[in-house]
Amino acid sequence: MADLEINPKNKKQRTQLDDTAPSGLPVDENHFLSGNPAHWSVEEVCQFISSLQGCEDLASQFLSQEIDGQALMLLKEEHLMSTMNIKLGPALKICASINSLKD
Repeated sequence: MADLEINPKNKKQRTQLDDTAPSGLPVDENHFLSGNPAHWSVEEVCQFISSLQGCEDLASQFLSQEIDGQALMLLKEEHLMSTMNIKLGPALKICASINSLKD
């Protein structure tokens, strides 16, 4: 179950998973999961993709392609565009977000 909280200082919304959530990973102010992204499940990857602006509708493709954290770290623009038929703009956003996870 997820609780939605408002941070009064910056008024950004933050979602936190309660202790009974299967993943057990909290989501920070930017909606990114914590922990090592290479160990994310397919569902956690879908949550990450859903959190990216303009990419909310693409999570189902990551689910159907069974992309877990390890596969996510290996993705390139070419994979997203040719195999998953994702347009260039969202593909670039996804890859930029993946690269920021690697840093």
